[in-house]
Amino acid sequence: MGRMDENKGVVHKVLSVLFRTGELVSAIIVLALLGRFTYYVHGHSHNNGRVVYTMEVAAIGIIFSILVIAPFTALFLSFPFDFIMFWKVRPVGNVRVNGAGCSEWRTVLAFSFIAIFLHLLSSILGIYIVKRYGRWRKDRAPADLKK
Repeated sequence: MGRMDENKGVVHKVLSVLFRTGELVSAIIVLALLGRFTYYVHGHSHNNGRVVYTMEVAAIGIIFSILVIAPFTALFLSFPFDFIMFWKVRPVGNVRVNGAGCSEWRTVLAFSFIAIFLHLLSSILGIYIVKRYGRWRKDRAPADLKK
């Protein structure tokens, strides 16, 4: 039984790091594509508010993912912010400037959807960990919280 106790909580930490890495990569791709798009458009888009909103959410997602990517069990308490990001990461509609930008916007939509899904999975994983380990009682908590 000692070996089982040593490995307790390893799977959720690995999943958390994978989800956070996916969120980070998706947000970086979205921000890079939209930065390139706005560079070429030079602010002549009538849908510029959508682009700016999506860029802001991607930047917040990058900062958040970097801050909570470490595999510490206490960071699972950030699941409410994951749920907020699940609601906020939504580029809406199409952005088209003289026939340009359609493929980039579709790519932004695809990676935004991936980010939405990963934030939802991180939120569900955080809720699971908080429910499973309760109030971080020493008899039920993983090894890194018992110290």
